[in-house]
Amino acid sequence: MRYALLIFLTGLVTLFTDCAGPYSAGRPLPEIRPQDLIRKIQAHGSHLNTLQGNARLSVNSELGNFSGTFHVKAHLPDSLYAKVEGPFGVDVALMRVHANDLLFYSPFLHLAYTGSLHDSIRGVLPFQMDMGDFLFNALGLLMIPADRLDDVSLLYSIDGHYVVNLKNGERIWIHPKGPVITRWEKTDEQGNLIWTWEGKQFKRTGGVRLPQTIQITVEEPRQRLTVYYTQRHTNRNLKPGWSRFKLPEGVKTIAL
Repeated sequence: MRYALLIFLTGLVTLFTDCAGPYSAGRPLPEIRPQDLIRKIQAHGSHLNTLQGNARLSVNSELGNFSGTFHVKAHLPDSLYAKVEGPFGVDVALMRVHANDLLFYSPFLHLAYTGSLHDSIRGVLPFQMDMGDFLFNALGLLMIPADRLDDVSLLYSIDGHYVVNLKNGERIWIHPKGPVITRWEKTDEQGNLIWTWEGKQFKRTGGVRLPQTIQITVEEPRQRLTVYYTQRHTNRNLKPGWSRFKLPEGVKTIAL
């Protein structure tokens, strides 16, 4: 069950009417320093305060396929509620995060997990992040942590995007509208893909450009998670108690 929890967390991260098409495919983008570009990405993300959304969720892997729905509410920078439903609306997983405290519940197994979010995702997610980074990434608004500026080995532009190469085999595509990250990939020493995050069909809502489709692909073993938002609202007030859910009696709780 802990494996299922890690998959759920990974999906959130690595898991939400302008199109992010080429800025101008035939014209070089203005030169910009990496630190200024990162600062602009963070400034754009600061406009997102709350989010409520529903999405279609699919997972395709060598172990089988899954289709369901994904419901999320978030209050930046430190609170999130998420629920995954399977066919016929059956609850598969519920999760609540507040500050660094995590509660994950599996109705099917009648088990709940509690603990530190940081400890739970350490070594699982594609890159290290603090709580604010986790929520932004879970909602489709990827950030480059400021402390990774020293990892930048190359910055150039191609096909209307800025491309940032990091020293550890990661490459990031950034569209200047926003600016927003549209693709993040990691390769091994031979240049083979390990994983890819892609955001597609960006739309502006509440002053923020967010992808309607999020796709995460892991190469070995081959698996792909796709989230397609059918409804999403940003920067609206959340009702009191929006992130609460009550565990049924008799649920076994395990500390992570």
